[in-house]
Parts: sequence; C-alpha cells; structure tokens
Amino acid sequence: MDKRVETIASRVRLLLTILIEVEADAAAGLAQAPEALQEAERVLPAALKPLWQAYRTGTLPMKTPANEDAFRTLWPYFRAVGTPAQAARFAALALALDEGEAVFRCTAREAIEDENWPMAMALLMQVPQNLADGPFWEDIGVTLYHLGEFDGAREALMRAEQAGQHSGRLRAYQKWAAESGQRTKGAVS
Repeated sequence: MDKRVETIASRVRLLLTILIEVEADAAAGLAQAPEALQEAERVLPAALKPLWQAYRTGTLPMKTPANEDAFRTLWPYFRAVGTPAQAARFAALALALDEGEAVFRCTAREAIEDENWPMAMALLMQVPQNLADGPFWEDIGVTLYHLGEFDGAREALMRAEQAGQHSGRLRAYQKWAAESGQRTKGAVS
C-alpha cells in the first residue's frame, strides 16, 4: 500500500477514536469537549457524516448501502472505545438498516465475546420484545451472571429453556447461577 494511503488510513482511525471519546466527554459535561467535538465532526469523512449525524441527533438513518457501510466502519470503534451507553445508542441505528435485526444482535454478541458485560447488557436491553427468543434469554442470563445478578440470571436462563434453548452453555450457566446464588444467600444469613 502507498505510504500516503497508509498515513491517511491511520489518521482516520485516530480521528474516529477521538471523535467517540470526545463525544463521551461532551455528554459528561467537560468544558472543552463541545468545541473539540465540533472540530472532529468537521473533518469526519463525508461518507460517515450522515450516519454520525443520525447517531448524534437520535434520528433514524435512511436505508442506503452507504449508511450500512458507514455502520460497519464505525461500529468497531464504538465497540472498542465507546461507553456502554454510546455503543447502545449507535447499535440501535442498525435496526433501521436492511437486515438490521441480525446486525443489531451481532453487536450484542460481540460485546459478550469481548466480555464487556455492561455494554452487552446495554445492547441486550434494546432488543425489541418480538426478538426475545431462547438465544436472547440465554445471552441475558449469561450477562446477568457475569454482572453478579444471580437471581436475574437464573430467571433469564429459565426463560431461555422455556423458549426451547437447550445448549451446553445454558446448562452450565444454570448450574453456576444456582451455586452462586446459594453462596450469596449463605453469606448474607
């Protein structure tokens, strides 16, 4: 690859990282963040601006191949450096795109694979009720288990089983949640 193209690519990666971090700072009320955010948005590549604006304004993006490409470009940065709230807000945009439900569920699965339990829970809490199937409840149960919410984990894992889920992972987490819940209750007594 041409050295100039490599340089541009590395600067865009850095810009996207900074943009997400500065947006979190602005949301937290840090004084200099709004100006820095405006400057970073100004130099954002044109192909990413419509989806970024949809994210910032909370509007649904248009279903276009360009926005789908922009989602695939931006999501890894939200996944890597975004707060759970930022990632959940951004991932919700996927629901407006073609195959959005599958893409949205993939974002939650990636957070689970990363063992980023707060982000996974923030994403899973946005899954529409009509998609709450066995795998969804299993993912909720696993996430709650890792967040130390053993009663909630047992309930979600039971719902997964009732929805027809019968994986080895489900059985293992049911056992671990039950054991952890008993230890917790024994320690409180």
